[in-house]
Amino acid sequence: MALPNVTPMELVQQKTPFDHPDWLFEIKYDGFRSLAYVDDGCKLISRNEFHYQRFKDLAASLVNDLAVSNVILDGEIVCLDDQGHPQFYDLMGNRGVAIFAVFETPESPPWAC
Repeated sequence: MALPNVTPMELVQQKTPFDHPDWLFEIKYDGFRSLAYVDDGCKLISRNEFHYQRFKDLAASLVNDLAVSNVILDGEIVCLDDQGHPQFYDLMGNRGVAIFAVFETPESPPWAC
């Protein structure tokens, strides 16, 4: 099954904090926004359709670590310190281990297999 090209949801900035039961709130990781297309390998693609080729080890680990053979994941490529805090300059400088922090969804989308 070929995976469709999708456009990630745009980020929305709010002027003031709010709380609402219809919204999911997540930690803001400081990294590179990416879609991970896992299907006969893995491609990490930015929202501007840039291929993150320098993260080949991360892409390979996603293929090996997932329990599905084809899926599109929306998330952020980040480097974290020992306390789990994002380290953007480590990511920029290829220091540390890059991970893929997947954004949570309230339900599985129809194209997740």
